[in-house]
Amino acid sequence: MDDAKGAGVRIPPPVVFIFFMFCGLGLGFSYPIAIHFPVALAYTGVALSIFGLMVLLHLATLFKRVKTNIEPWKPTSRIISTGIYAYSRNPIYLAFCTIPLGEACFSAISG
Repeated sequence: MDDAKGAGVRIPPPVVFIFFMFCGLGLGFSYPIAIHFPVALAYTGVALSIFGLMVLLHLATLFKRVKTNIEPWKPTSRIISTGIYAYSRNPIYLAFCTIPLGEACFSAISG
């Protein structure tokens, strides 16, 4: 498989997630809501964020091992269809979703 152009991504996906995380933080500071959550939610949030980061690190090493580009704007030299990719089309985006969800759970109790 030879992908000469890549996917043509204009905005890198991590930038999109980081942008919306900062939007959420800004809204939280601008319009705080006084809701009390159980402390266990903070621990769940930390665990969820750490899980997402571990999945991202695992996938980054997987891409490096099979010698293909992880960046969606670069050409793909190999398709990965084993491991977590046997169950999900794009587990990197799923990991990107778990990190802000975990941070939201953590900040709900600590904010």
